[in-house]
Amino acid sequence: MPIYKTKDEKFFKKWTPEMAYVLGFIVADGSLIRNKRGACFIEIQSIDKEIIYKIKEVLHTNLKVGEYQPKNTHFHKRYRLEIGSKIIFNDLVKLGVTPRKSKIIKLPKIPNQYFAHFVRGYFDGDGNVIFSLYKKSNRNSKSVILSSRFI
Repeated sequence: MPIYKTKDEKFFKKWTPEMAYVLGFIVADGSLIRNKRGACFIEIQSIDKEIIYKIKEVLHTNLKVGEYQPKNTHFHKRYRLEIGSKIIFNDLVKLGVTPRKSKIIKLPKIPNQYFAHFVRGYFDGDGNVIFSLYKKSNRNSKSVILSSRFI
């Protein structure tokens, strides 16, 4: 008897703070995959286990989160949630996410009230914060810098 995998296939049909966050995360660090037989998958991965499990929770899915330790010990363990759904796949395409999006992605049309949630999701996917010392060329002392970047 097959095990039924649950997921909220209406998740990307209506704007909510959670939907905007997950959309931002997928735009930054997710991928859409269509295999040779036409099956559609959404893959979300990160080194941050907590984020992947939170996304799993808001998508109301009982799918398992995979854990992968790269062979190179300098890399962190990765956590991956893969969702098979043509409905979710097509909803993401309508929002502007495409397979092989890395060099062609454009900012989706996001309602103003959800833009901050989208940016937070994008930042969690491909952003970072750096705390460092910086020495300006015309000064003798170093300054403490806190900067954030989006990739």
